[in-house]
Amino acid sequence: MTPIQLRRALHWAHAIGSILLLGTGLLLEFPELRGLSIGGYGSRVVSIHLWDGMAFTLVPLAALAL
Repeated sequence: MTPIQLRRALHWAHAIGSILLLGTGLLLEFPELRGLSIGGYGSRVVSIHLWDGMAFTLVPLAALAL
């Protein structure tokens, strides 16, 4: 994989992570939306949000290491 392709892959990983953080953040902020969209109030959305937040901070650090 060339450095340009690697940088592009890291860019897309960060972009997808930001969209996922936006979606899970909205579900956490508005419980009515959460109940309608996923049909419940389990802790899965919280764990997805936390793990994606960790990945969201690590991907740019990986890009800086290039």
